[in-house]
Amino acid sequence: MKRFLSLLGVLLLGILVVRPGLPSVSAQNEAASPAFTNTRIGTYGLPTLVADGSESGFTFSATEAAEGKLHVVLTSVPGVASYVSFMQMPEGLDPETATEQALLMARDDVPSAGWTYAGGSYAISGEAVEFIVDLTPGVWQVAASYQPEGGEEMMTLTPFTVHAGTPVAADELQADVVLELQDVAFGLSSAVIPTGPQIWHVTNTGEQPRQMVLFKTSRLMNADDFAAMFASMSAGTPTPEFTSMIWVGYTAVASSGYGTWLELDLEPGTYAATSWVIDAETQMPALLLGMVEGFTVE
Repeated sequence: MKRFLSLLGVLLLGILVVRPGLPSVSAQNEAASPAFTNTRIGTYGLPTLVADGSESGFTFSATEAAEGKLHVVLTSVPGVASYVSFMQMPEGLDPETATEQALLMARDDVPSAGWTYAGGSYAISGEAVEFIVDLTPGVWQVAASYQPEGGEEMMTLTPFTVHAGTPVAADELQADVVLELQDVAFGLSSAVIPTGPQIWHVTNTGEQPRQMVLFKTSRLMNADDFAAMFASMSAGTPTPEFTSMIWVGYTAVASSGYGTWLELDLEPGTYAATSWVIDAETQMPALLLGMVEGFTVE
């Protein structure tokens, strides 16, 4: 799984290339404090997929569902980080290449041409997260990766068939917070969010695949602040703002028209929503193109 704000490289021809924003298992106790909560997200009467991750892989409670919203319960065991997202791969792709490209997306935030990404999330060592995705009919892949502490991240692809039909109604599912992924910016429904459990809908209204990586920060921050922090890292002098950032939440990459619902219980303070997906045109992480949104919880 992705390392917590580690660098892929250093300044090269004036371009800073960075690694995406998930914590490694060994760094989780210090660098992460997940704000996921599951008090409401599983109460909407939706079909449920349970994905149990361990040091030997995954087991799934189902391999098919009707089109529409699907409630997912992702678990991990102590010492293992687990990731699940839903992907559709191009026709004719061989299994080895498909697995490599799915891992490239999950681990390095590099999308591949022809893929469709429908969202997901991530559970650190010994934790669980629940989320909701909205799937269209067809054969999807449950892209599930697991990483034991000190080990390599392993990706598995498991076919998941979504049948056409009448979706299960979830009229009571209303987002308290809407975060739009807009290619080079976020659109947040409110600059001030109340404390307590909140249903978030992270939805891609742009054209390019994007995700959300959420940090608790020492002050309100923007894309320029992150660029300055990365420059300080490349100089070997990371700023206190950088080292004090805490990973609190994540939604996996979503293509245009897709997204993830999840429930977060954020403490009072300042936060930054970021996206680390490598932009196909510029080969830069999206947060350096403007995808940083600071907000306050009070």
